[in-house]
Amino acid sequence: MSQKKRKQNKKTSKKKKVVKSLINPFSKLDWTLAGIILGLSFLVYANTIGHDFALDDNSVLVDSHIVRGGVKNIGTIFQTRYRQGTFGDASTTYRPVSIAMFATEWSISPETPSIHHFFNVLFYAMACGLLFLTFRRILKDYSSWIPFIATVVFAVHPVHTEVVANIKSRDEIMVFFFGILSLYLIWKYIQDESQKKFWGFSLLAYALALFSKENAVNFFILIPMTIYFFSKLPMDRLLPIAGSFLVPTLIFIGIRASILGSATGIESEIHLIDNFLMGADGIVQEKATAMLVMGKYLLLLLFPYPLICDYNYNYIPVTNAMDWRVILSVILHVGMLAYALMNFKKKTLLSFAILFYLVNMALYCNLFIVIGAGMGERFLFISSFGFCLALAYGLSYFLGGVEQTENTELNDFFSKKPALIGILAVVTLVFSYLTFDRNRDWYDSYSLYEADLPKAPTSSRLHGYMGTEFMKRGKDATDETVKNEYYDKAIEVYKKAVEIHPGYTEAIGQLGLGYFRKNDRATAAQYYERAIQDPQCKGSIYSNYGTMHFMEYQRLYSEGRVNEARERLNVAKELFEKGVKRQANYSDGWMNLGSTYGSLGNHAKAIECFKTALTYDPVNKAQLNYFIGTAYKNLGQSQKSREFIQKAARLDSEYAKYLK
Repeated sequence: MSQKKRKQNKKTSKKKKVVKSLINPFSKLDWTLAGIILGLSFLVYANTIGHDFALDDNSVLVDSHIVRGGVKNIGTIFQTRYRQGTFGDASTTYRPVSIAMFATEWSISPETPSIHHFFNVLFYAMACGLLFLTFRRILKDYSSWIPFIATVVFAVHPVHTEVVANIKSRDEIMVFFFGILSLYLIWKYIQDESQKKFWGFSLLAYALALFSKENAVNFFILIPMTIYFFSKLPMDRLLPIAGSFLVPTLIFIGIRASILGSATGIESEIHLIDNFLMGADGIVQEKATAMLVMGKYLLLLLFPYPLICDYNYNYIPVTNAMDWRVILSVILHVGMLAYALMNFKKKTLLSFAILFYLVNMALYCNLFIVIGAGMGERFLFISSFGFCLALAYGLSYFLGGVEQTENTELNDFFSKKPALIGILAVVTLVFSYLTFDRNRDWYDSYSLYEADLPKAPTSSRLHGYMGTEFMKRGKDATDETVKNEYYDKAIEVYKKAVEIHPGYTEAIGQLGLGYFRKNDRATAAQYYERAIQDPQCKGSIYSNYGTMHFMEYQRLYSEGRVNEARERLNVAKELFEKGVKRQANYSDGWMNLGSTYGSLGNHAKAIECFKTALTYDPVNKAQLNYFIGTAYKNLGQSQKSREFIQKAARLDSEYAKYLK
């Protein structure tokens, strides 16, 4: 072979190695560490896979006729609001990706929470593995210990239990997964600008993050900020890349606005029960309390206890600007921001970590936009990586050095920094234990509220939540004594909820239901009347009150008191009508209204109501088809009647006897 040809082959070989390193820039050690992180992330949450539905899983999945309809509703999901299947047009958000995932999983295994929990844990673990690989490459000029420590602490941090253990929070996981994937892909493009496909894939991943949850818009800032801090890309090349992320952002905003009817989709009225800041006396008190919460967030990152599923009214009372906790929080946050800005041009890792934290918290801190919640652990999810990165930098700086390290074998990697690995091991073990233990509380709603109520005895809504669980257990109990014991417990905690927040309409309405189930209808009526005075009273409360009148109609009618019975029936009809007007997709309300029209002899209207209920209730299809068949029979349409009763029989053999 000629010398010239050998040189050409050498150049070609070298070029292939460069291209290969661009496409797969990770060493065997990097992949091993990513595997360790992925496995650790999965294991620390593995005990949630056998859990039941909890907290607001019901409003997003279980009670949603759209999710229960499965994959056939995927098209509908991308054209409707986040909780359209439960709250209808009252829902004020648009997050179709997680809902589409839930519907798909429901089709695979209906009524099975474990499949949803499994995918929550899987995507969380994958996101953590991807997070390490992404920042291992981005922080190539730093010690590989920094991304490793940061990602390990992030993976096991107990403050993430709400996000992973609560199925509903799949939206948070997918925002993070797609957001980091978008960053990873754009970084690959920056490494080799001839590979424009990575730019396109990055924009696609960012779009998927946006359609997962609105807070993905933060990556519109985070991605260019990361490129600025850790690449040598000149500004004239950085700006077009940053600007390109505006395209999927505007597309998302446009689609979202068309679905919600406004660009923001923010609720016109935020209730005190949802955000305790609504109880502030003026803007100064409101922002002072918001700064207090910001301080509590930092404290939770350092000492993640106690963890509570609901921090709202009145767990954190409003405060004033002279509160020492507020002053300390202001000093800390102003100091952090000042340090980050002063070192912005120096592009220090610590200033990046601070800005990563603050940018993500900007949407949730209630300082710039007042949102529908005063505080929540889920709001710390993405932000917490900034804290973990700062912690990793600090530990590496004092115990191992932050300079670039050569890739080594796994044994060498862990043996060279004994002090660092010792501290990381302790933090990992403690946090893993706390996370694993906290996961147990999230087994179901009852266990969650039972664990959290003693930690938040002044929380009105936690008392309300606990009351609902007592009511469920009372309804399911077969022994009358046990049944009434649960109803008494429910009434007790509902009264406490109303004592803390006299305007807690849902708890007031539930007190009506509690007394109704104890056959104290006079007291029940008092609470129902009080509840329906609220213009925002839920349709279910109207329906429950209507049911009480309907049952009274049945009793009076059986006693031959026809006129009195008819008066009660008309009251029931009025309440049911108000209920479905308030909550248009409440299937029980439509079913009750249909039964009322049937009792009034208006069978055509009854059929209309039953058919409406059928569109919103995939669970009681057999019963509703039977009701429709019966109504057609009362209209003298025997063929139509038989058609629907046959449908009922196919769904439930119990109804076959009505075909004879």
